[in-house]
Amino acid sequence: MAIITISRELGSMGNEIAQILEQKLKYRLIDKETLTAELFQQGFTDMKKYDEKQPSLYNRFSSENYIYIHFLESALYNFAEKGRCIILGRGGQCFLGVLPGTMKIHVITPHKLRIDNGAVQCCHKDADGNHE
Repeated sequence: MAIITISRELGSMGNEIAQILEQKLKYRLIDKETLTAELFQQGFTDMKKYDEKQPSLYNRFSSENYIYIHFLESALYNFAEKGRCIILGRGGQCFLGVLPGTMKIHVITPHKLRIDNGAVQCCHKDADGNHE
């Protein structure tokens, strides 16, 4: 079972690296769109509510959050079971990193290059210059 998980910083060209690996290795790329379609097929239709969002204190302990995590983990394991796949983001390194035959890659890039690649600072600073 050969699995590659890729996590990345915004603007680090992780998506492009995943696409190159997909072409060179002939692996299946599991990106946000592929995973969303799989979750929808399994019956989970509210991914936008949870994906890439920090849950509120209430939602951290709500059954809905656990259901989302269950569906996500199940979908990732289904793809991993077939092998020869690249999991791009979506916490793949956390869920699948313990499986034998899994390579975890984290793509980082110098700050200037990230800005040049279109990464935008998305948080604000308070009066003291601290990130909110």
